[in-house]
Amino acid sequence: MIIMSKVIIDEGETCGICLEDLIDVDNVIQLKCSHKYCYECIFNSYYTPYKSFNKKKHRECPYCRKNGGYLPLPENTLPFKDIHKEYLLHNLPKLPFWRGISYYKKDILLAIAKKVGISTTKENNKIKLKKELYNDIKTAYTTNPSILNTY
Repeated sequence: MIIMSKVIIDEGETCGICLEDLIDVDNVIQLKCSHKYCYECIFNSYYTPYKSFNKKKHRECPYCRKNGGYLPLPENTLPFKDIHKEYLLHNLPKLPFWRGISYYKKDILLAIAKKVGISTTKENNKIKLKKELYNDIKTAYTTNPSILNTY
């Protein structure tokens, strides 16, 4: 059984995919667009293989076609790419960096910087540029090699 955050369900509401009454379902998910589905149904809708070649279709609500947002990660399960936001943190690249700056996305560099304990903002409270993050991370593990062990 998956226990997710509490969603208020009105009498007679059904899952738009399996048409099961949502009052009888334990794990109801409400997307950003406010549509409600069974967790298994919306997970399968997000995971559909044909969406892998069309990046714009990830996390799309099957009813209104708007971005439905990430799904919450159930306990004791591994995150899936483009479905759970925890996937990024779970699959960070290894340090030291073996590739150039153009290989790494800014989101990944931000996650690594937070995990290693490097500030992600400048003095004026703006987020650092990709190049600054990359150089700060590289400097941190070259000056302090113990970061590689704790990372």
